[in-house]
This record gives sequence, C-alpha cells and structure tokens, in this order.
Amino acid sequence: MGVLSLLSTSAIAQNTFPTNGNVGIGTATPSERLDVNGNMVVDSSVMVKDSVIIEKDLRTKGAFRVEDKAYFFDRVYIYDQLESTSKIITEESIEVGNNANVDNNVNIGNKLSVDGATSLNGSVKLSNLAEQASLNNPNLEILIKTNSGDVKTYKIVDLVEYLSQEPLEPALCPPGDIQNPQWYSAVNKIYSYCPQVNVGISTNNPLHKLHVVGRAFASRMMAGNALANSNAVISGFAINNTYPLLDLGRKIGGLDQSSRFVVANDGSLTIDNDGTNASLVLKNGDNNAIEVYDNTGYKIFQLQNDGLMRSREIRVDLENNWPDYVFSANYELLTLDELAKFIKLNGHLPGVPSAIKLENEGLDLGEMQRTQMEKIEEQTLYTLELHNEVEQLKTENNELKSELDNLKAEMESIKQLLTK
Repeated sequence: MGVLSLLSTSAIAQNTFPTNGNVGIGTATPSERLDVNGNMVVDSSVMVKDSVIIEKDLRTKGAFRVEDKAYFFDRVYIYDQLESTSKIITEESIEVGNNANVDNNVNIGNKLSVDGATSLNGSVKLSNLAEQASLNNPNLEILIKTNSGDVKTYKIVDLVEYLSQEPLEPALCPPGDIQNPQWYSAVNKIYSYCPQVNVGISTNNPLHKLHVVGRAFASRMMAGNALANSNAVISGFAINNTYPLLDLGRKIGGLDQSSRFVVANDGSLTIDNDGTNASLVLKNGDNNAIEVYDNTGYKIFQLQNDGLMRSREIRVDLENNWPDYVFSANYELLTLDELAKFIKLNGHLPGVPSAIKLENEGLDLGEMQRTQMEKIEEQTLYTLELHNEVEQLKTENNELKSELDNLKAEMESIKQLLTK
C-alpha cells in the first residue's frame, strides 16, 4: 500500500521554480523569467500564449504555418513551404526556397524573391505602382508573357516597340471571356482583358480588334504610336522605322491587295494610277500652286498661278536622236531655193511645228530643243556652203582683177607707143 502511494505521487510530480526572480540557463544574470544563453532543442511543439519577439533571423527547415496574422519587421528565411490563411506583413523581404501558398493578401514593403513556384489565391498589391496609370506616362511598367514563356517588365515605350516586332502569345483571359466576352469598367475606361476578342459593329464576324461595316465618325483620330503628340484631326505615326506612314489601296475578293497611295516612313510619296484620270490634281488658292525647297530652305522650284514655272535649271533626258546626223555625209539638206519655196508655202521651217499646232498641243521642251539644234546645224551647213561660194567668188574675182591689171598695163604700153 505504501509503495503504490509512492508511485502515484511520483507520476504526478512536477519541477517548479520560485515564483519570484528570473531563471537563467547558461547565464548567472538572467534578464527575463527564462533566459537561455545557447542553443535550445525542442522535440515537440512550443506554445506561446502571448507574443514572440525575435531580435535576429528566424529560420525554419520545415513548414511554417500561421493561423492568424504574422508581422515581421526584418527578413524571414524559409527553406521549405510558406503557408498562411491570413495576412503576412513585412517591412523587409521574404525569401522562399520552395513554394509559397497564400490564401489572402500579401503586403511587401521591399521585395519578394521566390526561387520556386508561387501560387497566389488572393490579391497582390505593390505599393510602388499607382492604382490608376495613364498610357501616356512614360514610367508606366507592364508585365507580359513572351513567346519563350518568360514574364518580363516593359516600360510603355519599350512595350510599343516590342509589340511591333514580337507577336505575343494570347494572354490569359478571365474565365468565360473567350466564349462569352465581358466588358469591364474602371475610372474613365471600359475594356476587355482578352486579346482574342474582336469587336464588331454591324457585323457578327469581326476580323480585327475593331471591325466597322458602314460609316464611322470621329472628330479626331490617332493611329499608330499612341505616345505621339499631335493636334491634327487625323494623326498617324509609325511605331518603328519600317512601317509606311500611310498606305491606301484596294482589296477585291481573294485577289492580292494593291496599294495606290503610299507615304513611306521617310516621307517619300508613291502614287500608282492604273486608271485614266490624272494622278494628281491641284486646285490652288491665291498663292503659287507648287513650291519646292532644298534641305537648306532655299526655294528651287515654283509654279505660279499664271502658269509660269521657275527653276534654277531644267534637264531633259532625250533618246539617242540628237541632231548630229545633220553633219553626216548622206544627210539630205534642202537647197536654199527648196527652203525658200517651203517657207513661202507653209509659213514655217521644215520640221518645226506650226503656231496653230503649238497652241492646240503645247510645246515639247525636249523635242523643240532637238528641232532647234537641227535647224542650227542646218543653218551652219548653209553658212559653210555660202562661205565656200564666197571664197570661190573671191578667187575668181582676184583672177579677173589680175587679168584686168594685165590688160591695163598692155593698153598703157600701146598708148605710149602711139604718142611717140
């Protein structure tokens, strides 16, 4: 009986410490109720009914679970999973070596570094991004998924350039938005998340982001680079150096499209006219119809309202029919008598258009210059021919003069003989 009583007393015995004073392990001057100087190993759980203050790093090699709120004011290193059913708030960083599963909010004051997969079932709020941002803000950054599967951050300027060169994989849409697209609204905007969704007006088969069958009206319209700043009613700015600024043409059925009016990125203009109408018609006001300046601002061409064209120089390219053939040996030059007869009959030189024809058909500068040169060269031949005739007459005249001088001398001799 005495042995059983002793065993029962030993089974419920507890080690106790005095109710007053601190207890120290590894220190003779404990500063708290229990002050341990050194490592502590606990094979089971530790229950703390109040707060836990850790002045240095907290490291856990197993799962770290928080059933309510956890506040960290320095770094937290976790080598396995981080699971929380409530909030995690830290003013520094959280580094997770494996998975991080958070069912509620995560507020990070500095950075989040994750080496493995991250699953967020709640919202993620980054304090350094404004809730409302304009696309005109050059500092706006956007996260996108590239074709390689990477998620990258782009500023809006770089993103516009990237989109012009790299087609993106379709982004994930909210559930049901592809089959049954939904509109979403926010401050000053209404939008759809889904890039696969096309909007059709007067058509149930839209082929582009916005497909309008019929008339569309806008008091101002911007196309191309959204960052361009222009007050024009219609503004078009290419987003790189390859796209044309304007390309107007036609597309008929399954035939290839044909461009008719193209303004290239460098400002050059191409008009492709396959009809019978004039390619360009200018109906001018009170000033000159056309003015052209060089790269220094100096005027090099002017077409006045009275039809006078002014330029520093005009070069006309002709075929190989410049009238050097006039000087060939087999060229048939009209005689002066034949020329005089033609002029008397027609009132103009041979090969030169009449005044009536010029009034009706106009003047071909290149052809007229060739004709004038032909007449100049023919006139040269006539002049040379007359020169030869004059020279021949001079020779004959000199011969006759010499003979006359000889006759005069003989007559003088005869006269002298008769007077003796």
